[in-house]
Amino acid sequence: MSNKALVLGAGVIGLTTAYELLNKGYEVTVLEAQPGPAKQCSYANGGQLSYSHAEPWARPYLIRRVPAWLLDSKSPLFIKRIDAYMLKWVLSFLGYCRASKVKYATKEALALAYESKKSLDALLKEVPVNFEYQTKGTLHYYAKKGSFELAKAQAKFQETMGCHYDVLHSLEACTEREPALAYNNRNIIGGIYFRDDASGDVYQFCNGLADYLIKKGVKIVYNCHVEKLIVGGDTIDMVKSRCGYWQADAIILCAGAYSGQLAKQVGIYLPIYPLKGYSLTVDITGYEDYAPQICLTDQAYKVVASRLGTRLRVAGMAEFAGFDHSIDHRRVDTLKHITKTIFTRLDASLLERATSWSCLRPATPNCLPIIGSTPYANLYLNTGHGTLGWTMAAGSAKRLVNAI
Repeated sequence: MSNKALVLGAGVIGLTTAYELLNKGYEVTVLEAQPGPAKQCSYANGGQLSYSHAEPWARPYLIRRVPAWLLDSKSPLFIKRIDAYMLKWVLSFLGYCRASKVKYATKEALALAYESKKSLDALLKEVPVNFEYQTKGTLHYYAKKGSFELAKAQAKFQETMGCHYDVLHSLEACTEREPALAYNNRNIIGGIYFRDDASGDVYQFCNGLADYLIKKGVKIVYNCHVEKLIVGGDTIDMVKSRCGYWQADAIILCAGAYSGQLAKQVGIYLPIYPLKGYSLTVDITGYEDYAPQICLTDQAYKVVASRLGTRLRVAGMAEFAGFDHSIDHRRVDTLKHITKTIFTRLDASLLERATSWSCLRPATPNCLPIIGSTPYANLYLNTGHGTLGWTMAAGSAKRLVNAI
């Protein structure tokens, strides 16, 4: 008789975890609060599989910039709500802005990202999923010399760990790689093209993977909000949900930004804060020639742009707002302004019809996910991926299941 595994969450982390558990012979059940897979953080993210973007948000120069950013609603990082937990998280984040800690986090993130690339390639050989997948790399471009020089030094460091890239020393070199940049209103002085990166629609991927898992015998229960973890000695005896009680030999917490709340019930502190991010999805039908073919990252605005078939996905920003899911239209307007500044040939009416989205990213202060065991023999963690859940999902699942 096979062991039973219970996965809490059906986003990209939970579903890839379920896939790896299935391949190890587990009888798998997935509980999801939403009416379908990938309805929250995995729904409309930036689309990038940024295997080469290993440098954490916590960096030394941010100590100077963060105070000004936090009070500007148009900045990449903004405070909408202040509470004790947020302040504790920010102080911890600032503590990781030291060169030695950045170096460690970069190495760890890059290793996991490239494990994920390998694991996703293996998964796609077995699972037929159509999700606008492209393996054309990403181009990070810069408008300030100082930022460009720092980025080149970072890329050089990452090269020692197997990262492949090309430095583009001018706007002309950037537009040769991505012609859509020829129509921008940015003062681009150069860029770095990362060859190993890719892109795809994570929502489509998750729906296709969920269908595959169900056909293979995985039970996915939607509209099933997990309410409580019930302790029995040194194990989690039961999981209480709105759709009943559940028991399993292995329980894996993949609940994104809500993982910390569930873990706290059983005395486990997870340093995860729900950093709100925003995205726009623009139908570019008729304007395909003026939209990018490869993924772009504007390092000044801290936004990414990905081509998903006839759609353009622009995403970014980080907002301290607690568990507030509401969309701040000032932030959406800022994203529209940035999109129009980068892609000037897109008609303004396209942006007015664009679909906006916000999500709560499960962010840790050092930007590394939390993967592995807990003090309870049958409770495991696969959470805290921040902005890199799509990028690190397949590798995180493989690591977690191997640890079990």
